Amino acid sequence: LGEKISALSNELTILSNIPEHLSVTMVSEETAYAKVGETISYQITINNHETTAISNINITTADAIITGSPIASLAAGKSAVLKAIRTISQADLNNGLISQIATVAGKYPDGNDCKAESNQVTIYGLSRAQFSTRISAAEISFDGVGQVINYTVDLVNTGNISLSDINLTGENGLTFNDRSSVSLAPGRSASLAASYTITAGDLDAGSVVKSVAASAYAPGKKPIISLSNEITVIAMQDPELTTSASTPAISYRAVGEIIKYNILVTNSGNVSIISTAVTDPNAVIINTRPNTILLPGESFTVAAEHAVTQSDIDSGRVVAMAKAEGFDLKGNTITKFGNAVTVNAIQSAELTVAAATDKPVFKSVGEIIHYNLSVTNSGNVSLFAVKLKDPVLVMDAVLPVVNLLPGKTSTVTAFHKITQADMDAGEVVSRTVAVASDMNSKKVENPGRNLVITGEQHPELTTTTSTSVAEYKNEGDHVEYTVVVKNTGNVTMRDIYVTDAKEILNFKNQIGTLAPGETDSVKTVHKVTVENINAGKIVTAGIANGSTLTTRKSAYMSNEVIVRLTIENYNLGNYPNPFAFETTIVFDLPEKGDVMLKVFDMTGREVGQIDKLDCHEGRNFVPWRTLNSQKGIYVLKLYYKGNQAVKTMLVTN
Repeated sequence: LGEKISALSNELTILSNIPEHLSVTMVSEETAYAKVGETISYQITINNHETTAISNINITTADAIITGSPIASLAAGKSAVLKAIRTISQADLNNGLISQIATVAGKYPDGNDCKAESNQVTIYGLSRAQFSTRISAAEISFDGVGQVINYTVDLVNTGNISLSDINLTGENGLTFNDRSSVSLAPGRSASLAASYTITAGDLDAGSVVKSVAASAYAPGKKPIISLSNEITVIAMQDPELTTSASTPAISYRAVGEIIKYNILVTNSGNVSIISTAVTDPNAVIINTRPNTILLPGESFTVAAEHAVTQSDIDSGRVVAMAKAEGFDLKGNTITKFGNAVTVNAIQSAELTVAAATDKPVFKSVGEIIHYNLSVTNSGNVSLFAVKLKDPVLVMDAVLPVVNLLPGKTSTVTAFHKITQADMDAGEVVSRTVAVASDMNSKKVENPGRNLVITGEQHPELTTTTSTSVAEYKNEGDHVEYTVVVKNTGNVTMRDIYVTDAKEILNFKNQIGTLAPGETDSVKTVHKVTVENINAGKIVTAGIANGSTLTTRKSAYMSNEVIVRLTIENYNLGNYPNPFAFETTIVFDLPEKGDVMLKVFDMTGREVGQIDKLDCHEGRNFVPWRTLNSQKGIYVLKLYYKGNQAVKTMLVTN
């Protein structure tokens, strides 16, 4: 502020109004320029003062581009206006002004040359000589003597003219890698690297503040000064104490024992600490350190000791934790607790559990088994709130003595009522657990041992099979079977399923589980087959398969059920019927036996006989040929065990 600023305008030349053969006038539209790349626009006016035309007129001007040149011809008394553009260069800015003259040349009709120069047009540049200086640091903090802070000084030409001989005039204790001077064109920049080594005073001060000054010359040797910003790098002050305690003692077991400690205190920070003292709430400090300064890295050791009390034995341990305290150079209090040093008491907290019963075996649900339970303090410390727990047993009462001194015993009775689950499992397993607390409320537990009482298991399923009909006649008839299963044992049966001993029936629905005394059933339908017809009967028996809960598998077969083929007149027949020469005689027998077949004509004369046959139970097939029998009706007779059956046949030959 308050700086005086001056500027010169362009030059304008005014010509006297004197007629010439050919004249040219040049005028600029701008009055000044300030940056590279700007354009100056000129208007060039050409006047022909002759009485004849001038041809081949060519207009030129240095460092400018003319539009409209050359002009082929300019008539007498006429004028022409052209445009010229000049682009500002860095040299123009550095020079501070530009001067422009236009030259015009042409030909008279007689071939002679004519030539003229315009007025000189001068435009001044608005020069701005300035640059900036900025310093930055790669590190934002430091915490030790000898550390190096790396700096960068950035120089930027923020003006519009070139600067030369840029040098640092104020280095502020920095060491620069390159001290050569710098020249910068407008907008250009340069960086200089520097460094600084931290001292103890820097750590004490808490920070390092740096700035630099730079000088340069503008064209014409005009000096320019630039001051940088201040850059602050913070010291990471760490006033710290480290306290470490140790003891040669491993354990203790008696009141009055002495536990000795060594306490090491170290200045582990990076600043000095004064008036360092050591205390421990559970130990007596034997020697102290004088009130002196403790430099970084320095250490001292004090001795301490503790006399064991009864409460130390009851709690099971002695814990010492030393505290070191001092002041940094700014008067701040520095406190540091050391490691906890624990010495354990040799304690023995133990319970012993015993269980006995009056029955080694149980046989039925609802039986009562009685137990005697005892718990003994078999350790060396007193135990409190002693309890017995067993998920199987019901205690008759709580323990008469719940606080036990070492060697003392307390006894209680209990019982268990046998359940179906016990019988299914085949045993009752009791596990009496003793639980107590020591003086420090620490849980003491003895899981005890398993006491097993065995159950006498009798797995059994009773299976009964029945059918909906006693007989069947034709292939495709339906026979419904029902299998009833009852658990007649004393344990639950599971995974019960029914099969067929003859592998004829298929039971899709199964039973699953039956408790003792429970009954369930399954049904299935069998469709009579040709094989059943030929066999003359269907014989089968249901089988109930099951397992106990202890995976003992068993199978129980039912009664055998027989469904027979209905036999009337021995179901005597033949096919084909009628027939020409051959036919097959078919008959059903209720059981195996001898059969004789005879054929008679209508007069009663025997015309054919099949010798005695040994036939099987069920359906039998016998081929027969007519031989010389005549066409007509014949009588077929079957003789079996004193009985006979009659059937007519028709012969067609």
